[in-house]
Amino acid sequence: MIPLYTACSDIVFYGFDPENPNARFSAPNKLFEGLAAGKIILTCDFGEIGKIVRESRCGIILDSYSVNDLKNAFERLMTEDTTQLCLNSLYAGKHLYNLEKAASILINRYHQLISKSSD
Repeated sequence: MIPLYTACSDIVFYGFDPENPNARFSAPNKLFEGLAAGKIILTCDFGEIGKIVRESRCGIILDSYSVNDLKNAFERLMTEDTTQLCLNSLYAGKHLYNLEKAASILINRYHQLISKSSD
């Protein structure tokens, strides 16, 4: 279930410090809630978050979190048709990054490990 504040938002912003190892190697639940809700993701290009946003084309990748870069991103969001970004986000959330797919991958990996250990 998507929290109400995510469902009511227009974008999901990730202002994590790219130098923080936790931020670099994690993909927060809020990202996947945003994708499932078809929200535009706004972040810098680092770690799994940047990879997912870049590959899914579901948001805006900032060069930095500077006031100027944020201002330019918000101006773009206010002046451009963002429908495709939202649709890309929704597609990624429904078809690429969902619980069923993750469970299937995990089960497959376990089967591979089990079959290798019994050889």
